[in-house]
Amino acid sequence: MNTPQKILLKSFKEYRNKNAIHVNGKFYKYKDIFKMSLRVVADLKKKNSNIVGIFNDKNVYCYVSILGVFFSNNIFVPLNKNFSNQKNKHMIETSGIDTIITDIKNKNLLKKIIKKNNYITLSPSFFKKKIIDIKFSQSNLNDVCYILFTSGSSGNPKGVPIKNKNLSNYIKNIKKRFKYSYKDKFSNNFEITFDLFLHDLFTCWSSGACLYVPDKNYFFNPSLFIKKHKLTCWFSVPSLVYNMMKAKQLKKNNFLSLKYSAFCGEALSENIVKKWLTSSPNTVIDNLYGPTETTISIMAYRWKNLCSSKQSKNGIVSIGKIFPENLIKFSKKKIFELLISGKQVFEGYLNNKNKNLEIFHNSNHNYYKTGDLVSKDRHGNFFYHGRKDRQIKVGGYRIEPQEVENAIKKLIPSEENVVVLGYPKLNLNQLSYDSLVAFLTCSQKKISDNKILNNLRKSLSDYQIPKKLIRIKNFKFNSNGKIDYNDLHKKIR
Repeated sequence: MNTPQKILLKSFKEYRNKNAIHVNGKFYKYKDIFKMSLRVVADLKKKNSNIVGIFNDKNVYCYVSILGVFFSNNIFVPLNKNFSNQKNKHMIETSGIDTIITDIKNKNLLKKIIKKNNYITLSPSFFKKKIIDIKFSQSNLNDVCYILFTSGSSGNPKGVPIKNKNLSNYIKNIKKRFKYSYKDKFSNNFEITFDLFLHDLFTCWSSGACLYVPDKNYFFNPSLFIKKHKLTCWFSVPSLVYNMMKAKQLKKNNFLSLKYSAFCGEALSENIVKKWLTSSPNTVIDNLYGPTETTISIMAYRWKNLCSSKQSKNGIVSIGKIFPENLIKFSKKKIFELLISGKQVFEGYLNNKNKNLEIFHNSNHNYYKTGDLVSKDRHGNFFYHGRKDRQIKVGGYRIEPQEVENAIKKLIPSEENVVVLGYPKLNLNQLSYDSLVAFLTCSQKKISDNKILNNLRKSLSDYQIPKKLIRIKNFKFNSNGKIDYNDLHKKIR
């Protein structure tokens, strides 16, 4: 099996004269961004880099940087300027980043996060430098290729190292499901810190197709972008389609060009699928499932109009079956925790021995405990029923409400309770949400809402900041002595 690096190198050679990406209103051919990426490779080799962070907007420099890191066989660690300085700093230090690639626009912002580091600053003049003949180093399947960070209830995100063999198996499995070609036009809706972003890059570029990166003009109206460029491959979280529904963008036969549509990151409702099919009658729809720890996605269900409605549960589409060369641990319980093992599953969090002891179940295979509750029907399809813990999804991001609660508690002058909930729900089962709401008791009024929210921005990412703070006289408790979350949901207006 080829490594991801070899897969890309082969494709960039074969499709060198085709368009590889459309970003900021401009097309770049495979040969163009390959040449630019070699300039990045040269500097990384000169600096003896190993673990490389990328801190940039989604411009051509960003994509060229990612290619340069992969072609150098270095470890890619995406950073995000929408994250708090504290979170980015933790990611830099935990992963052991030795080089950060940025551009002139973002360098000053980066210096506020960490002053001492080995920077590569991209600019037009950077790419005019002469490139010395570069010999690519050998990539091995057992090498780590990227590190992503997930939320943590303690406040510190957990580092997830993914190896070449994990990613190569994912690419192989996903390309068996979708018959992509060099004629396809791919969407790219995700931030670079979201592993679904890498799905777009590798499925697109390994097929010789063109990646279309939407700019801010299309942020609130993705339908215009789909129609303007006649996209053929769509990939997003379901909540993006939910927002398109609310904005009445899913008109009948609106997206006739779409051939393949995939959704991941949140529970997918049957209603969203039906609305999407109304606007995209020529598309195939797959519902993908997979935590970051299992390499992008590891299960899938293909929607079939005649039987899929009957196979859905409580209006939620099945997450389907496990990909080849991966396993699910059998359970006799009707609803049980999903435990997964196989060639796409990671081997443990960075520098976190105690957590690694908790998350793996050792039997004949080392099974990762996802924390997701599932059931299985008579056809062998699995269904998602929520979490064992309080973790929720907002816009596809995993959020630990306890992390946000702890951050708020540090700001208020009391020991009283703080409760953070997802709201409003995006489907009937409350499996994913549009935003967060925080409940505080009235006695905590000594500090204003604005002051709390402004201080939270120093330690939390944008998507973790509650949209609303609600003051209540006291919390109601159930018969088990626990906070009654249903009572709190009734108080949200």
